Amino acid sequence: LLYRDWPGSLVEGRDGQTGTGLRWTWSPAWGPTVHLNAFQGALWTHDDRLNPERVWLVTGEASYAFRLGNQWLLTPRLTSVYGRSLETESPFTSHLLTARLRRGWTGLQLAAGHLWTHELAGFRWELGGGGKVPLRGYEPGFKAGEWLVGASLEHRVPLPWETPLAQLQVAFFIDTADALAAHESLRELDLATGYGLGLVIATPLGELHGDLGWNPEGKMVPSVWLSAAF
Repeated sequence: LLYRDWPGSLVEGRDGQTGTGLRWTWSPAWGPTVHLNAFQGALWTHDDRLNPERVWLVTGEASYAFRLGNQWLLTPRLTSVYGRSLETESPFTSHLLTARLRRGWTGLQLAAGHLWTHELAGFRWELGGGGKVPLRGYEPGFKAGEWLVGASLEHRVPLPWETPLAQLQVAFFIDTADALAAHESLRELDLATGYGLGLVIATPLGELHGDLGWNPEGKMVPSVWLSAAF
């Protein structure tokens, strides 16, 4: 499983993490919902799990849901991370801005992000498979860079089978995204696109996805991943 929605995992271009974390949430009656996470432990990548990076980091996330008429829901979200390597003392920071527009069982997400580090090896956005900015139909790490843009369109169909704590859904999706190096400009943007379908097990705590994605070359790439609620 690629735990790309764990605090700080995707934002560091990492696939997972082990360690100790604290989480605090502020959800007022009116205004944005704010989450703060503090974490110390190890972050690892899909291609180097034997040599994780030991770090501490603080993640802040703010979001607010707007009703647009009776049927549309717009949710902008900003996730910022600041951290430091415990081994090299190299600092790193990243910012990810997403906007999700949803109507019923159909959702559209737009995303843009930037990160910076001082001599921390392997610190980059990585695209491919699922995650906060999915690019299904490609292997993890297919795209990598310091800048990130992406868009995803997804439609869900709830299945009629009843389960005690979860709902089964079929998802149809199309993703497009790119990651750019620090020296590249938007004129060098080369979006990759994938499409497909999958099964979602939706629970109150989050969702488990099993997707089959295809790219324009006709290659099928499966992915299994966890996410927050749709």
